[in-house]
Amino acid sequence: MDRTTTWVWAVLVVIAGCSAEIDDGEETVRYEGPGDSIAIDETKLDAATDARARAEGLTVWIDLAIDGHVEGGVARFVIAGRASRDVLEVSGEMGVSRVVSARRFEIELDADEMEHVAMGAPLRVALRALRAPHARYVVRLRARARIGAGSGAREVRIASALAPVLIDDEVRYRGAIALDEGLTDPRMIVPIHGEIALDGALRFDLPFDVVARAASERSERLVIVARRRAGTVRRTAEIELVVSELAITHHDPDAVWPDDTCEPGVLACLDARGGLAGDTSSCGDAWRVTRCREEVGAPSLAARFAEDLGAHLVEWYAVHGADVRAAGGASLEDAQRAIEASRVEELVHAAEDPQGHDLATTRVLRHRDVVFPGSDIVWHGAYGRESEDLLEIYAFE
Repeated sequence: MDRTTTWVWAVLVVIAGCSAEIDDGEETVRYEGPGDSIAIDETKLDAATDARARAEGLTVWIDLAIDGHVEGGVARFVIAGRASRDVLEVSGEMGVSRVVSARRFEIELDADEMEHVAMGAPLRVALRALRAPHARYVVRLRARARIGAGSGAREVRIASALAPVLIDDEVRYRGAIALDEGLTDPRMIVPIHGEIALDGALRFDLPFDVVARAASERSERLVIVARRRAGTVRRTAEIELVVSELAITHHDPDAVWPDDTCEPGVLACLDARGGLAGDTSSCGDAWRVTRCREEVGAPSLAARFAEDLGAHLVEWYAVHGADVRAAGGASLEDAQRAIEASRVEELVHAAEDPQGHDLATTRVLRHRDVVFPGSDIVWHGAYGRESEDLLEIYAFE
C-alpha cells in the first residue's frame, strides 16, 4: 500500500503497560518514515494495556482491549482513549463518539459497525484539543478478533490469531488448534451454534455473531474437547476484540491515508482461481479480498493494453508496413500474435517513460517490440489513472 506522502509528520506508536500523562511542553516524537502506522503484534497485545500515538502537540492513548457488553439485549463495543490535553470535541466516522471527562473519550459501536471494523476496515476519529497547536487531529485505528485467556488441559493449544477470511462471500474468523500426541477426536463447542467441526488441519471458522457474543458476554467461551485413553480433556478460551494498529496526524487524513484499494497481487490471485466463490484465504484476508470485489473478472489493464496495441498496429502497418517488410520485420499477423498480456509491465518511475507522463494521473504500460522481435524498441500505452481511458500508444528505442 503506497505511503509516499513525504511531508507528513507521522506516527510513532509506543506500547506500554501503563502510560503516565506527559507535560504539554514535552518534545513531540517525530517519525522518520513516510507516515505509515505501526501494527501491534501478539506479543505486545499480551504484554500491554494501551497504545500511544504522538503527533505535533498532542499525544493520544488508546486502550488495546475493546470493551464488549450487552445493553438492553444488544451488544455494544467501546473503544476508549485519553489525550495529553483537554479534549473539546471528538467525532468518529461511525458509531457514537463522546467526551467522558476532561481528557478521556470513547467511541461506541454496535455489532454491525464492530463487524466492519473487525474484518480490517480502518476507523478514523477526529479530535479537537484545548490549546493544541493544530485545529484538528485525526487518529486512525484498526481492530481484530483474537483468542484471549484460556484454562484447562495444556495438551490442547489454541492459536491466538483469528484471521478474517472470505468464504462464499461471507466473512468468517479462522482459528486453529494443536493437540499433543495421543489426543484424538477433537470437537469445538461454541456459543449459540453448539458444535463446530474442525477440519483435517485442525482449523475452525467462526461467524461474527459468535465472535460478538463471546466478546461481549464473558460467560460465553469456546470449549475444545478431545479424547485420550483415560477419558476426555477440555480447554476453554475467551474471544477478545482488540486494537491492532494505530496512527495519528494533524494533516489532511485523506492525503496521509488514501483509501485501501484492490492490490494487483490479490486481484491476480482471485482471477486465477475463478472469482470469489469458495475459500479465498489463499489470496489474502477478507478486507483485502473485498477491496477487489468490483474488479474480479474484469479485464486487467495489461489485457486492455495488449488488445489496444494489436488494434494500433493495424493503422501503424498501413503506414509503415512496406518499410517493415523491406527490413525483414514481422508481418502484421505475426506481430499481433506475439503480443501477450503476460509480457506487459507497468512503469513505477516517471523517469522510465520517454514521454514524461505524470504517473500520479496516468498509468503507463510497456511491451517489448513485436515488429522486429529482439530489438530495443519498446511500445508504450498511456491511460488515465482514474478513467483508464487510452490516451496514446507510442514506440521508443
